[in-house]
Amino acid sequence: MTTQSHNTIHLPKGFSFSALAAGIKVSGRLDLALVESAPGTTAAALFTKNLVVAAPIEVGRAHLAKAKGRIRAIIVNSGNANCATGKAGQKACELVCQELASQLTIRPEQVFPSSTGIIGVPLPSEKILAKIAELAYTS
Repeated sequence: MTTQSHNTIHLPKGFSFSALAAGIKVSGRLDLALVESAPGTTAAALFTKNLVVAAPIEVGRAHLAKAKGRIRAIIVNSGNANCATGKAGQKACELVCQELASQLTIRPEQVFPSSTGIIGVPLPSEKILAKIAELAYTS
């Protein structure tokens, strides 16, 4: 019988991961993550049918279609859903995708955004933008 440690992490070939605390969560815990994939990776997604749609869902749908499924990075923040934030929330989401794309030398539509957390509070994109270079470097 083989015993496996619960601390062992098996990463899929062609993917890298990183996470850090960007200060979105009051607790100071990890709240920003990046999944980076190899060129040629394809993605698919299912989206809500709800009429209330958060900015990352709107941006993610558009990016997935524009990139024809060729997503190279997923950026996820927790602590703020960026939902019910209007045009400012969408602009913040696009800005995060553009900055990450610049750091990774890919097109912005190859970045798929995701957010979870409090609804109706503006996304503190300045906190995310301040950490993107570090997040991309450690992936």
